[in-house]
Parts: sequence; C-alpha cells; structure tokens
Amino acid sequence: MRKPVSKHALRRAMEQARDEGVIAWNEPTGTVVDHVWHQLARQAFEGKPRTGQARASTARRRESAAV
Repeated sequence: MRKPVSKHALRRAMEQARDEGVIAWNEPTGTVVDHVWHQLARQAFEGKPRTGQARASTARRRESAAV
C-alpha cells in the first residue's frame, strides 16, 4: 500500500489531537483509526493497479502453460 505514515503513527497523532481538543469522536480509537486507514488505502489505489508488472520470466511461463 502506498501509505504516508504507519498505522501506529496515525493512531498516536489522532490520540494527541484528541487530547488537545482539536478533534473528537464517540467510537473506540481503534475503530476510528481503522476507518481513516481504510480511506487512505482506497485513495492511494484509486485508478491504479493493485499489483506491479509481472516479470518477463513469469509472463513467459504463463504463456507456455497456456499453449
């Protein structure tokens, strides 16, 4: 996943902002972090393939197996 920060760092930052009164939520912290993390993952892959290009050797093996 193309992620800007780790999930743990996101949790720490959100808890710090909550302690400072910048943001608030009624759900458990883990639930909120998971939701935000899911949205980050969705945006990171939007319109992009989830897997990289296959190596040439792998592609040749697939072609020979299909024949």
